[in-house]
Amino acid sequence: KLKYKLLIFYKKIVDFFLLASYNLLVNLFRGTFILKKRFLSLVLGICFSFISLFSLTSCSLVKTDEDKANSEVILKVGDAEITKKDIKSAFSTYYQNNSSYFSYNTNEVIEESFYQWVIARHLLNNTSANALYDADTNPNGFIYYTKEDADDVWNNVLEYIYSQVSSLEKKLYSQAGVDENKYPSWLQDEDEEEEESSFTSYTPSTFDIDDSRIDKAVKKLTDDEVKAKLNDVTDYLFEYVSGKDADGNDVRNEIEEKYFAKRNQAYANYVSSLVASAKANGTSTDKKTCLEEDLLAIYKAYYNSKITSIYQNYILNDYLSQDETALGNDVVVKAFVEAYYAQKQNYSTEKEYISKITDSEGAPLILYSYNGENYFFTVQHILVKYTDYVNDRIGEIPEYTSSSAAREKEITDVFKAKRQDIVDENELGLLTEVNLDAGFDSVNLEDFGNYYYFDEELENSGIDTVKHVYNGYVKLVKNEDGSYQNHFDSTKYDEDKVVFMANLDDIKRAYNENYNTWKGYVSSYYDAVGEAALEIREAHADMEYVFDTVDTMKSNSKELPEILEKVASYLFIELEWAYSGDKLGNELSNKIGYVISNYLGENGNWVADFAIGSRELASEIDSGDIDLQAIFNGEAPVAGLLKAVTTEYGVHLIKVENVYKPNTSIGNFDQVIEGLEINFDVSTEEGRVFVETVADFMQSTYICSGSNETLYDYYYDKIYGSLVGTSSASGTYFVSIEYKWLNDLYTDNKIVYVNKLYYDDLLALI
Repeated sequence: KLKYKLLIFYKKIVDFFLLASYNLLVNLFRGTFILKKRFLSLVLGICFSFISLFSLTSCSLVKTDEDKANSEVILKVGDAEITKKDIKSAFSTYYQNNSSYFSYNTNEVIEESFYQWVIARHLLNNTSANALYDADTNPNGFIYYTKEDADDVWNNVLEYIYSQVSSLEKKLYSQAGVDENKYPSWLQDEDEEEEESSFTSYTPSTFDIDDSRIDKAVKKLTDDEVKAKLNDVTDYLFEYVSGKDADGNDVRNEIEEKYFAKRNQAYANYVSSLVASAKANGTSTDKKTCLEEDLLAIYKAYYNSKITSIYQNYILNDYLSQDETALGNDVVVKAFVEAYYAQKQNYSTEKEYISKITDSEGAPLILYSYNGENYFFTVQHILVKYTDYVNDRIGEIPEYTSSSAAREKEITDVFKAKRQDIVDENELGLLTEVNLDAGFDSVNLEDFGNYYYFDEELENSGIDTVKHVYNGYVKLVKNEDGSYQNHFDSTKYDEDKVVFMANLDDIKRAYNENYNTWKGYVSSYYDAVGEAALEIREAHADMEYVFDTVDTMKSNSKELPEILEKVASYLFIELEWAYSGDKLGNELSNKIGYVISNYLGENGNWVADFAIGSRELASEIDSGDIDLQAIFNGEAPVAGLLKAVTTEYGVHLIKVENVYKPNTSIGNFDQVIEGLEINFDVSTEEGRVFVETVADFMQSTYICSGSNETLYDYYYDKIYGSLVGTSSASGTYFVSIEYKWLNDLYTDNKIVYVNKLYYDDLLALI
């Protein structure tokens, strides 16, 4: 009876926290256009680090006579004592992250779920620490904390404190009336500068336990060693990242003297907040002590989070490698089939279907196309932005407003005509910065673009007849010594401000010429066998995922033109990473592209001009106006697949990817299983046939044209993710482990409430 109650109760806890965590994650990631990715990861690390519940209390380890009440033991878990101070810190974090969901449950449920959560996290932390290898104290430990892990922990500590001080500095500038665009560069970096992204093809998950990590194992810093690093933290706070060195590492410079006063004041305000917190908690208010204890608390939080992560990864990988049925074909196939039939059932009306699959935040992988009057398709695009000069001119158009939906058609047409005139009359009106470090070598980029420098003094110089300078954009050549100069005189330009950029014609040419190169490799590989095929692969190792696709499609009796059509999608995605000035909305849309309906009145979440232009391209392909056969037979350029569409953001080079006709299934799945009984029991002949048939289908069906990820990969990874869970809640595998821990402790009477704080008492602590 006790076990049953615990199971039901613990399920409520898990459901509660998954709901709360999901909502918080969604809201945080919706704000990634504001938060730099690096900083966002730090925020998540602090918000969701279970172990930080007991450690992120400033100056919490300095005892005085005034905090005796905080030392009161509330709860005993085995031999461990959890004090009022621990509970206060834990509930503060709990309330901050989940208070909006309190109305969904009774006070008693919230109170008990909080305590069970605290106990489960405490056990996980202790178990992880006990599993950690130490040559002196725990030689039988099986997880290893390496120098790389230690560097990650310390970098997170530095970045977290840096972000806190930077936030206070921004506040000072804001209070002084300074426009945020005029903030110093290190503050601009925090909010606006995106980290470089690199293209990577899909790589299937592997589960390897790296025992060689024992050779790299290091010890945790002692409390005194952490406190001794306070000067390093101070130095770090008064530096900023100015760029990257040749190896891609951050180059840090000291903050300029003219900005020092504001930075120093922000740091002083940070210290004051620690002192105020210490005073409220009845602990030492000595500034140095508070800083040391704050540093120690943050370090412990990140260290414990790292150890817990290493432990969970080890245990899960060990489980998956020992139990081959954990992610066997039957499990993966069942996940896909259930999702497929859920889509068929849930999207019962076309309006509901349109709403869901065009949702930029949570669009699902489309497995089933509603049997309505219209069809759907996905597009990828490369955005070539207007230059600053053209943007400014467009902004001066009297009828201009950023919301096209708010304008009447007549005004809209006038605005578009004027905008197009401005674009047409500017030679360098459209340029996009090229990411030469996009992460692949198989695509030639440096022949498709030019070096530019924007010089305000030359903006109205009139030197435009030779097309070397236009409205301030200077077209440069790169000298052998690495310097840059323009064509018409000997002026040299600051290398740090020179940018490699491309225009529409450059990108179209890159697509054509790189495709022809790829086509040669792929055609040769398609015809080659044995050693000849191996030689081609070895010569072009960066295209391995392309050759894997050729093998898969060839084994499924696909002809070369059909394979080349997929290769054209692969190449477009690589060029998108290199050239596009836009990043797609979420993890899935980055893979499948934007979903658009061919219904004229349904633009979903997309800008109307973008949706309409995409629709026109899909119609041209559907009607045969764009001859796909001629393109993939080599009789027409592959850039003929693209359409240039102008919007208020620039010009989009659009390529149609997947097309979803009414009442069809992904990869004709319904036809594949026609006549088969749905049966996942592989101990029976019927179950084995069904599972093997669907598994083969999933392993040869890609989630979209532009990805080498198969349906099998996609659902395998989804199940793996559910086993691992998130930083805010354990996955299903760890939930079962934690349930056993809790059950054993309750059974053995090792969980004792010494002086339990009830719901109202907990609220009073905040």
